[in-house]
Amino acid sequence: MIKRNVFWWYLVLISYCLVIFTYLEFSSTKAIQLSSYLGLGYLSLTLIPTNFLLLRIKLPGLFNLILKLSAKHRRDFGITTAFLFGIHAIFAYLVFAFGKIDFLVSKPIILGLVAGLILIVLLITSTAFALKKLGKNWKRIHRLVWVAVGLLIIHSYLASSYYSQSWDKIALSFAILISIYLLFEYFTNVMKDKIVSYRIIFVVIGLIISGLVIFGLSVLTRNTSPSNNAANLIVTPTQIPTVTPTQTPTVTPTPTTSLKTISSVELAKHNNTSSCYISFQGTVYDITTFIPDHPGGAQIITKCGQVVDDFSSMHPGGVFSGPKVQSILSSFILGKLKG
Repeated sequence: MIKRNVFWWYLVLISYCLVIFTYLEFSSTKAIQLSSYLGLGYLSLTLIPTNFLLLRIKLPGLFNLILKLSAKHRRDFGITTAFLFGIHAIFAYLVFAFGKIDFLVSKPIILGLVAGLILIVLLITSTAFALKKLGKNWKRIHRLVWVAVGLLIIHSYLASSYYSQSWDKIALSFAILISIYLLFEYFTNVMKDKIVSYRIIFVVIGLIISGLVIFGLSVLTRNTSPSNNAANLIVTPTQIPTVTPTQTPTVTPTPTTSLKTISSVELAKHNNTSSCYISFQGTVYDITTFIPDHPGGAQIITKCGQVVDDFSSMHPGGVFSGPKVQSILSSFILGKLKG
């Protein structure tokens, strides 16, 4: 009879406490990042090839400990992974979606949702009862985790590049680690004259599914004109002013005599969805209420509390020099940046 292992309870509890602490002490975006980092970390421990454990190589004590923990608590790490991605999805939706269903069908999110559904299936079938009922089919079903891995690699890349404009180091490390796992698996099979591992095939399937979803959404986006965008900031070619390479579009704030001076330290404090300040060309704006309506999505949250003089380059086509944008920005003017 399979004994019930409750080690994962402690892992989930500790991980949730860390995520909630990060949310309360730092910001919601940091909490979302931490939950994804922990989830990828636990998943990496779950997927360590068992062949590693058979290698008679002298490794540093820490690596030996990690390998032994992976062998003993592989199931616990897998269950914890599912719970971590669960809280990650909830936080991401509450912070970035603002109740809008469109968020769920964006390229990075829909891939994460598909991977999440796979993890939920694996979580449900991780009980002793399911293992007994499914028999040999249990292993076949749990091979789907490698399809989820392919989806998560692309999800991590798209999400981090969308919200941070660069591939997050942790997400990149996960992709590299999975590549090492698969290369090890491949060469191990070659030496044993076996066919290509199902793990490699399933990861490739996950990557192919990701490509098809991205392509499908791209085609759908091109062929569907939005009926109502957030701030009606659709700029037609005839509206775009000519900007030479030497020109920098400037925003002319509405003249006011009540502008206060705000220090860079004070600006940095307002770095979340509850209070979001940005400084553009020396003027500080409180855009907290505008975040849900930003046509570019929740990506703007990553700029809260910062000087964003590069906004012109992030919005090509001279959008920032248009009267509509100037009018909108003027309504959020808070003060002048000190120094």
